[in-house]
Amino acid sequence: MRRSERQSLTLARAPKLRGAVSAIWLRLVLGGLLLVALALRSAPAEAQSNLRLAYINSERILEGYTGRQALLDGFRRDVEGWNQEAVQRKTELDGVGRDLAQQSPMLSDEKRRELEQDYQRKLADYDAFVQKIWGADGLVTQRNEEVLRPLVQKIQQIVADLAEAEDYDLVFDAADGNIVYGNSTLDLTERVLATLNAEYSTETKQGP
Repeated sequence: MRRSERQSLTLARAPKLRGAVSAIWLRLVLGGLLLVALALRSAPAEAQSNLRLAYINSERILEGYTGRQALLDGFRRDVEGWNQEAVQRKTELDGVGRDLAQQSPMLSDEKRRELEQDYQRKLADYDAFVQKIWGADGLVTQRNEEVLRPLVQKIQQIVADLAEAEDYDLVFDAADGNIVYGNSTLDLTERVLATLNAEYSTETKQGP
């Protein structure tokens, strides 16, 4: 089964780490299943009645993954560094703005224009920096995807192996809100999570 990856962009000057990660995560795991579900509407009724369905909750898997902390440590460091640089740039910008407002009546036209140009330059630099980091396809989004992609691939492989072994035709993700009701016997979340954590434990013991 082919699955496409969809991304969610988190735009904020001081993004909440967990929220940013979760939003992208929910769309990376099994993102193409909705297209498959739509395609099933045109399938023969007999084929549909024979389908074996199951679901997972990717948000629960992310929260319960024992390697989550280690996985996100590098991402947190990057975001903290970008936040600090943004604060520094904003502080410099505000300083120039205060100087301009306070000194403007006493400045010559030439000096006033110089300060105004300096302020506009710093403002443009600051706005460009914010967009580079937190804008569409910014570094936060890119780094987030880079960090999560190996984990997403592991989840997809575990789900695929489980589906193949037990003859499931479709496995949906309840975290995206598209499942109104699901019988708990169809929920594979804890089984996927147990396998994922077991793999992490083995990898940790073996070392790099």
